[in-house]
Amino acid sequence: MQPSAKQVWFLVVPRTSMINIAGPWEVFGHANDFLGREAYVLHAFGPSAPVAQTRFGLCLGNLRPLPPRFDNPPDTVVVAGGSPADPMPEDHAPLIPWLRQHRPRIKRVVSVCTGAFALAAAGILDGRRATTHWMYLSALRTRYPKVRVVDEGVYVRDRGVWTSAGLTAGVDLALALIEEDHGHALAMGVAKRMVLFLRRSGQQAQF
Repeated sequence: MQPSAKQVWFLVVPRTSMINIAGPWEVFGHANDFLGREAYVLHAFGPSAPVAQTRFGLCLGNLRPLPPRFDNPPDTVVVAGGSPADPMPEDHAPLIPWLRQHRPRIKRVVSVCTGAFALAAAGILDGRRATTHWMYLSALRTRYPKVRVVDEGVYVRDRGVWTSAGLTAGVDLALALIEEDHGHALAMGVAKRMVLFLRRSGQQAQF
């Protein structure tokens, strides 16, 4: 009997980098191809639904509004980038109460790049080790002193919460999620198909 498909929800805000979304999304999609079934059911949500314009002008469509309630919680929520600005932009702010309300029902919460600022604002990173893009490590550390900000890895896992460094590090993190769910061989197969020179471990420095 095959295990049930995992629901993966991407939370997308305006002006995020497209690679924060597309990189991890491709990893999950290729895993489905390898397994020959829909092991991951992917959906994108965002406060600007149905469209979000990304950082360099490309628009991402088919976004769903953030659901105020749901019967079946997603297995994984990916906050695919965000803003490190203080205060947080108004068109990003709806993520915070949504994350705060629904986090207890979600098994695995993930941020890519500056998506860590949304998790921190929602209190999800309090007392946890976390990382973000190297340019914003100091800002995260200063603004959220309850977060144990680290800079020695491209991604960090702490009790069901995963955070990654910037941009392409989201691919490394997604491969680690695949390995956790389905084993090393599948993660390596996906990395090979995506023509990655090296699949970086969580402990590798950002440089």
